[in-house]
Amino acid sequence: MAFVRSALFSASDVGTEVKCEKLLVGPLPSGAQATDTVGSLVYTGPRLGQQHAMVWQALMTLSIRRKSSDPGFGEELTISRREILEVLGWKNASTPARRWVMDLLLDLKRAEIELQTPRHTCYESLISSIKVDKITGRIRIHISEQTLALLTDEVACIDLTRKRSLGRDPLTLWLHDFISSQHNDPARMIPWAVDALRTLSGSTKPLAKFRASLKKAAAALTTCESPLLTKWRIDDQDRLVYTKTKTRVVFLPAPALEVQVAKSWHEQQVKAAQEQRERIIL
Repeated sequence: MAFVRSALFSASDVGTEVKCEKLLVGPLPSGAQATDTVGSLVYTGPRLGQQHAMVWQALMTLSIRRKSSDPGFGEELTISRREILEVLGWKNASTPARRWVMDLLLDLKRAEIELQTPRHTCYESLISSIKVDKITGRIRIHISEQTLALLTDEVACIDLTRKRSLGRDPLTLWLHDFISSQHNDPARMIPWAVDALRTLSGSTKPLAKFRASLKKAAAALTTCESPLLTKWRIDDQDRLVYTKTKTRVVFLPAPALEVQVAKSWHEQQVKAAQEQRERIIL
């Protein structure tokens, strides 16, 4: 959830430089300023935008499909670039399109995150390794079990069909994922300060211009395929007040998360010990 409630996949398309910065993660406490946060996500790597988010979400979709058909599926996903494009709704798998996918995958490979939880600090890469078969063109993508464990803390199931219909406006795409991660209970749909959204999204626009862009993005989410927002307005406190349609959001209780992370770490240690013994035997 931290991925779609922060500027990891930014709403700003300015610059492609390598960066290292602390990103705010929502939700912010009621009445909090944009500088307050209850989560911490430090990112190092190339600037990631909404195109990277789409490819990352396609990988998650393909992983879930593979896990559903093969319960023994592990950390390595073997796919073609055409499959990624199909999930994204592309009918054209031309050489430029496949190169576009590969460039984004390599950016994700260089992306490193430091995620603070109440108990742990976790250091991970979004993608651990990429191997390309030069004959078949198929790609073996390794996403560590630790990263997958972190992703199952709080999971927002993004509707890629709806997201594909939104076009390419970065803020609209970011807001779609951000709103999708919010509670379905109307009583818990908290208003968001426009300035806080500007900070969380990574936008570099002045507040007035961002507010205008936010209004266009919110309007798009009410008129898109299977509208996400049913009502919205900017109130007199400069907050986005909204109601949304139901989205699939899973919140894993903190104790369960600690057990899951600990189990993942233990299994990795057992595997490492087994490999060490095998090397000694050889």
